[in-house]
Amino acid sequence: MNNGKGRVSRIGSYAITSSIKDPTCISCTTFNILAPIYKRLNHEDPSCRESDVKGYWLERNQRILNWLLCERSSIICLQEFWVGNE
Repeated sequence: MNNGKGRVSRIGSYAITSSIKDPTCISCTTFNILAPIYKRLNHEDPSCRESDVKGYWLERNQRILNWLLCERSSIICLQEFWVGNE
C-alpha cells in the first residue's frame, strides 16, 4: 500500500517506494560498496581483510542496504559487489 505517494517495488522481502511522483521521471543512485576482500581491517597487517570476518562485512552490507532503501531511487548501480564463497 503506497497511499498515492509514489510507486512500490519489491526486492526480495524489501519494499521500496519511489519518492518520485511523476511516472515519467526516474532517479539513479550509484554506490561503490568497497568489496570486503579489498577492505583492510588492520593497516599494519595488510593481509587482514574484512572478508575474513563474516560478521564485519554482513553488518556493513546491512547498513549499506538500509541506506540504499532510504534513498528510494528508481535505479541503483553498485560497484564492487561481492558474494562470499559459501
